[in-house]
Amino acid sequence: MSKRLMIDVMDSGSVICSIYYHCSANTHRAYVELKQLVDIIENSAEVDPVLAIIAGLSKYGGGLVAQDKDYAKWRWPNREVLIAENRNAGLVTMTADSMSKYHQLADGFAEICLDNHTCTNLIWNGYCTWREMKACYEFHGCDWDEKWTEEYFANLPVVRWLGESVPWVHLNEAIAEVENSKEYRTESGSILFDLGCELELA
Repeated sequence: MSKRLMIDVMDSGSVICSIYYHCSANTHRAYVELKQLVDIIENSAEVDPVLAIIAGLSKYGGGLVAQDKDYAKWRWPNREVLIAENRNAGLVTMTADSMSKYHQLADGFAEICLDNHTCTNLIWNGYCTWREMKACYEFHGCDWDEKWTEEYFANLPVVRWLGESVPWVHLNEAIAEVENSKEYRTESGSILFDLGCELELA
């Protein structure tokens, strides 16, 4: 089954649009989609970020969700707003009904904040320490792999940005640090997993 991603675009504390992707709800792919949207917003000549996103995604088969076509005609009567052809390339939702519909379908979430130019990838599972993870596994009766020793977790790739708000200028770093693994640790000792990875391991 595909993992469905929803990215909310926030401005002044409110969601101004949400973008649905049918097959992008894993930790690495979510960062890639966030970076693409940020690039679209920063490089577009459009003043309205929603119009910029719709136009930018339309180059790849994405665009406005058909359900919001009439709303778009009312909001931008003199503009042609392209309807998405490919749900994997990003469906832009603007109305409360369409955003609610696609939020209910989503398996994972991420956010873009226009106010402070940050992104947050919410697609991960984690524990404060490996001991907390072990206690949780034991409590729920899950199998604990013999290889999961303190040394094993100490050798996991270290991530700086996962679980944090990432400034747009550091998105490439965030992408690179989760590119080749589904298990990570932070400098503080937290253990993080790609969404769904922990359940598969259990």
